[in-house]
Amino acid sequence: MERLLRKPEARRCFAVGKTTFEERIVPRLDKVYVGPRTVTFTQTSVERLLEELKAESATYSPAPIDHLRRRRDTDLKAAAEADAAPSQAPKRKAAKQREANTTAT
Repeated sequence: MERLLRKPEARRCFAVGKTTFEERIVPRLDKVYVGPRTVTFTQTSVERLLEELKAESATYSPAPIDHLRRRRDTDLKAAAEADAAPSQAPKRKAAKQREANTTAT
């Protein structure tokens, strides 16, 4: 007889959280109802899906890093230019002081 795995045990095989397991994994497994609410999964379906996921991850190619570096470099350049720009605060402060001096006299 084939071994049946309950939800927590099956979820540990995939090392994912509850939501990911319910939304992405459970629909792809063979379910066996052992009671009115108790759902178990066959061990062969768990092993089969693990192999499918491994095959999917082998064909996955991440996005090239170059565009991320370019974006980071432009962000750093913009931040450096903003830091190098003279601040307007001293000019405003001096203008307020001149205005206060002219109204006081």
